[in-house]
Amino acid sequence: MAHPFILFGQGLYGFKHAGRVFLAGARDKEAARRIGFEPFDTLDEAIAEPERTLGGGCSISYPDMQQNFIRDVEE
Repeated sequence: MAHPFILFGQGLYGFKHAGRVFLAGARDKEAARRIGFEPFDTLDEAIAEPERTLGGGCSISYPDMQQNFIRDVEE
């Protein structure tokens, strides 16, 4: 899991051009909402939302995050 602020910082420039940002697999949905993400439990749910609002032919972009970048941080 990547820390939300890392994701926020990496995407900050792109957020200026995006109407909405969907986050699949959010563990803390309230924290995700605070920094502007719309959290979803699964990738399928995250993809279904723009398809529902924009139609099935909408364009979806995502960051390609290599497995070695993704970390699991425990308290």
